Amino acid sequence: MQIRAGNKQDEPIIRTIIFQSMEEHGAKPDLDKRDSDLKNVEQNYFWHDGLCLVAERDGQIIGVLAARRSEQDPEVLELMRLAVTPGARQRGAARSLVKTMLFFADNMEYKHIRAGASSPCGEDVTKIDPVVLKKLGFAQNGEEATWIHTVSSRFS
Repeated sequence: MQIRAGNKQDEPIIRTIIFQSMEEHGAKPDLDKRDSDLKNVEQNYFWHDGLCLVAERDGQIIGVLAARRSEQDPEVLELMRLAVTPGARQRGAARSLVKTMLFFADNMEYKHIRAGASSPCGEDVTKIDPVVLKKLGFAQNGEEATWIHTVSSRFS
C-alpha cells in the first residue's frame, strides 16, 4: 500500500469513496453545499494549510483522508474526511492514512488534530465512527462531540 497526496485527477474517485461512506451512514451527499470541499481538494485543503491523502493498493485508490487548519485555532488541524472502501477495511489503510497525517501535522507544527468539528457550512461532515477514532488514537474531548489526537513533536 502507498500513501500519497491526492490531486485534481483523483477527485472523481475521492468523491465516490466519500459519498459511498456517507450513504452507508444514512447521509445524502450534497456537492453544491455541505460537500463542496470535494470539488477542488487542492484549493480546499492544501491552500488552507492542510492535506488530502489517498491510500493506493495495486494502483487503485482505496482510502481518503482530508484535513485543514482550524478557523478557530491555528494550532489545530481539523480532520474533515476519512473513508476507506468496504473491501479494504480492517487492513491498515485508515491507520496508515492517520500515521501519515500525524507526520505532516508535526512538520507543519500543529499541536492537535480534531475530528468531529463542523464544516465551514456549519454541518458535521466527518461522520467518522467513534470506535474507529478510538482505535486510531483519538480521545473524546470531554463532553463535546469532538475527538482529539495530540501531535507528538520530535523536537519537544
